[in-house]
Amino acid sequence: MKKITLSLLFICFATLEAAQKQANSELILAAKSGSLHTIKDLVNAPNINVNFQDHHGMTALMYAAKYGYRAIVQALINAPNINVNLQENDGKTALMYAAQEGHIATVEALINAPNINVNLFNANEQCALMYAAIGGYTTTVQALINAPNIDVNLEAIDGNTALIVAAKLGHTTTVEALINAPNINVNHQNNNNYSALMSAAKSGNIAIVEALINTPNINVNLQNNNHNSALMLAAHEGHTAIVQALINAPNINVNLQDHFGGSALMLAVNYNDILTTQALLNAPNINVNLQENDGKTALMYAAQNETAEAIIQALLNVPGVNVDLQDLDGYSALMHAAENGNLSTAFRLIDADADLYLQNNAGKCPADKLLKKATCEENA
Repeated sequence: MKKITLSLLFICFATLEAAQKQANSELILAAKSGSLHTIKDLVNAPNINVNFQDHHGMTALMYAAKYGYRAIVQALINAPNINVNLQENDGKTALMYAAQEGHIATVEALINAPNINVNLFNANEQCALMYAAIGGYTTTVQALINAPNIDVNLEAIDGNTALIVAAKLGHTTTVEALINAPNINVNHQNNNNYSALMSAAKSGNIAIVEALINTPNINVNLQNNNHNSALMLAAHEGHTAIVQALINAPNINVNLQDHFGGSALMLAVNYNDILTTQALLNAPNINVNLQENDGKTALMYAAQNETAEAIIQALLNVPGVNVDLQDLDGYSALMHAAENGNLSTAFRLIDADADLYLQNNAGKCPADKLLKKATCEENA
């Protein structure tokens, strides 16, 4: 008799477990398909597990949030014992899914849920605010900014914040919302020491650059791991309008140097960018004679480039330019021009009183090179 009773109990438990699994599966399917009526029936069913997770770790709440079924999300939030902060296999929450898709009504419902944690990270240390910023969903970003206890400066695994990713991706209105958020750190730098301003300057978004420049406490002179500043990055990419905006920024240092000793002016000259070069030459306090680690100047770089005559002339027009500076090998701009066979540039430098007989470390002078070049051309 005892054996029969145990067998019956086992059958009852197995039947109950099977029924519960069926109900949980139906709950997930209803959330995926947007069936509000089914959801309302199931959340009140006996033994239903509203926090049931499928093999992806997804709950009914996560699926409803992902697809933007606001009414279903609210019905699930109101269910007894709901856990709004559960995370799936990759660490994403219902709030992250809603933010990633820009479902503003769903996000607002979740923000107002009891015990919601708006600052949870996924496996890559991304939070709901970052997902909304990546998508450029400004209204969703604003809703999250307004959420109690939000940390707007949370960092992902790469050190990026919501502000940095929005700036990098060119989401202007999203950046504007974030820079007006209480406690925002506009100068935060990621693992490569890029700030939001650097990211925008490199990407070429003038509206974002101007918005950041006008932000209180902005540091326009921050440098990344290679010691590049926002101005250098903009000069390197040929973003002349951004270079001009940065030149006009208060406290800008136009003479910062990277880990090679290069400056924004040298970068512009090296890339034969006359417009950016001219903008930098017109900047107050520009040092046209700045030398990088190997002693080269902007004028030397221009002298090496046979197509840089307009830039050579612009540099020579700057008061105080030193045409006879030498690099670590003793080469002057004239020697570089002669070495590369740029006769037109060499003549411009000679007209600017460059020393024809200034010797390099090997005891050679520009006159030797030019004479040899002229002889070769004469005998050709």
